[in-house]
Amino acid sequence: TSFIAISRDVQDYLQRNISGYKPTILHLPNAIEIQRFANNRNYRSDLKKGIRLISIANLVPKKNHIILPDLVKILLQKGIPVHLEVLGDGPLKPMLEQRVHTLGLDEHVFFRGSVGDIPDRLSKADLYVHPALYEPFGLVLLEAMASGLPVVSMDGFGNRGLILDGENGFMLPNQASAMEFAERVLWFIEQPEAYSRMGENARKFSESYDMHHYTVKLISFYEECMARNRNSHKGRVY
Repeated sequence: TSFIAISRDVQDYLQRNISGYKPTILHLPNAIEIQRFANNRNYRSDLKKGIRLISIANLVPKKNHIILPDLVKILLQKGIPVHLEVLGDGPLKPMLEQRVHTLGLDEHVFFRGSVGDIPDRLSKADLYVHPALYEPFGLVLLEAMASGLPVVSMDGFGNRGLILDGENGFMLPNQASAMEFAERVLWFIEQPEAYSRMGENARKFSESYDMHHYTVKLISFYEECMARNRNSHKGRVY
């Protein structure tokens, strides 16, 4: 029996929990169609005049959207105009919308639901924020990076291989606060040269996760598994 693990965290889980034999485990991260997210991004140096944040995930507890309104509130208190788009749907949407309304953020935070124009929306954003408490992998992080966006993400375990801290974004500790996210967003606002550099680094980093590379490795793995299966049946009588 063979397994495909989409992240090191998943691979470690399989190794810890499968007993009785040593399975073949291929670490093969998920992939995206890079060209779908390509754009001619112009990195703005005037983010103090207003920053456009974006986050994509189902509206469920483990995605931890509850800290995003507080993040926006902190930035506004620092004098930074903010526009946050949250893409995705789920059972927590009414509660999150109520939280936004209670904080007086109706003109700053927008829950768009499930949309089909994600590449276009990413191209119009300035920074990607991802507060998920757990991620088996984090495909949306790659999509954001392929669009040229630096990422501020919480450590969700499975996404550790995607964030090179200080190179293509920042990885915050699990259970990080809204204030910790705000501090990283403010860092980008104060460091326009580093902001554009990390955006380009993010774009380059995502290229190794193109679907073409993935399918070549996947087909090769299937062929190896089939060959092992054929060899294991040689000499048997049925």
